Amino acid sequence: MNPTRRNPIQFNFARHWKRLVRPHLDDVVVQAELDKEMRRYCDIMNYQYHNGRQFLKWRHGDCPSCLCSSDYYCDNPIGGRKSLSYYRPFGLCHWMAPFVQALARRIYPNDEWLVITGRLHSVVANRERTIVFDILLFDEYTARKSLLFAGDRPLNRREEAILRKWRREREEESRRHRRWSAA
Repeated sequence: MNPTRRNPIQFNFARHWKRLVRPHLDDVVVQAELDKEMRRYCDIMNYQYHNGRQFLKWRHGDCPSCLCSSDYYCDNPIGGRKSLSYYRPFGLCHWMAPFVQALARRIYPNDEWLVITGRLHSVVANRERTIVFDILLFDEYTARKSLLFAGDRPLNRREEAILRKWRREREEESRRHRRWSAA
């Protein structure tokens, strides 16, 4: 079965981890994306919840899953640096998406990869929306469901207005954060 926009395929991280994903984990660009976004996440969380104190810190080589606030890892231990669970920080999909995009570009270099983001979720898909990379929910959601959860569908007028308002608020928050970081 060939994937189509109506029937896309979900990249199965568990099945392809050793052969397709692991060889790229030490790639400079892939790690740079992970480090950049995890630092950004720590800065935002420190600013919002810890009055700017450096409660959360990110260093190259740290475990992304240790930053999540989910109870998932209470019952499911985090594996080593080369394991899939190490790179599945539930609740941090928006910050993991650029890292996943860098992986997708290494695994399928001939496709153009986009981050599709919504209020609730972020995924990576090729321009044709035939292959979806959802590192957090690939084993629970179909590719179509991941895309819909990330907001990849035509919006009605009310939803467009809500999205515009949310984007303005996010831009304002980002500006405030940049001012705070520069101080």
